[in-house]
Amino acid sequence: MARKAGGKGKEKKLARKAENERAAALAQQLRALNESSANGSQLAAQYPAFQRYDRNGLTAAVRCFGASELPPPLIDWALGLTRHHMAPLYEACPDWGWSDGKKHAELAHPAARFLVVFQDAADKQGQQAQHGPAEHAQARQQEASVPSPAGQENVAAAGNISCGTQQQQRHQEGGPAEAGSELGQPVAFLHFRFEAEDDEAVLYCYEIQVAAAVQGKGLGRFLMQLLELMGRRSGVARLMLTVFHDNVAATAMYRKLGYVLDADSPGVLEPSGGHKYEIMTKRLRQQGTAPPVAPLPAS
Repeated sequence: MARKAGGKGKEKKLARKAENERAAALAQQLRALNESSANGSQLAAQYPAFQRYDRNGLTAAVRCFGASELPPPLIDWALGLTRHHMAPLYEACPDWGWSDGKKHAELAHPAARFLVVFQDAADKQGQQAQHGPAEHAQARQQEASVPSPAGQENVAAAGNISCGTQQQQRHQEGGPAEAGSELGQPVAFLHFRFEAEDDEAVLYCYEIQVAAAVQGKGLGRFLMQLLELMGRRSGVARLMLTVFHDNVAATAMYRKLGYVLDADSPGVLEPSGGHKYEIMTKRLRQQGTAPPVAPLPAS
């Protein structure tokens, strides 16, 4: 007579089957999220109220980009702005350290998605007229922090993301870069990705950077609120981010927005201290509840 599976063996088999089904559903959800967010224009069209920023003396346009749509000059600008603000914090973390190559690869990753803020040209000129020569020179120095490729104008210092003539720009970078030059000077960006964490789909904020010239105008909070709206509509379980201990202002903002230490954060696992960073999270739906059937409209 053939051997019959015992009760415990049957339970294990059913448990493995359920686990495999959950893993397959999560993989399918992430594929759908990445496919539906790859087209920046279509993604931005879902959030018309967030396409313009006109508060606290700042007038700007907000645009979305998939990784393949982000023009190389914008990647260089984002790298330079991140380096300017974050390199000392990275260097102070023994396990990390700053690397232009690693950060560039992170920004250019196929799963990377971006919110980029472009200050209107007229608004920028008005602010420059209000500031003194010293303040203007400091802002220009920050914008020029990205080294230019040989033979090219520094795209950040030029006041837009184009290099060379408009005809050259169209040939080299295509539509997105040309549109960016018309939008104005990039002044802030948020890099996010849809990822799996603890068997859940999460929206991870990899980087948020705001140029010094436009800090203190609520732009960072605005971008984080847009990210949360995207997370809620997409059906992810949580928002997540990593923040350095020494980045006190950013940590305070995240806490005000409802973020708490993640269960896997060093501050939770090792309360005695000594770590340089924390992982923060904000839950959007309860564990075990199903996400929407169609997280985002398909492109």
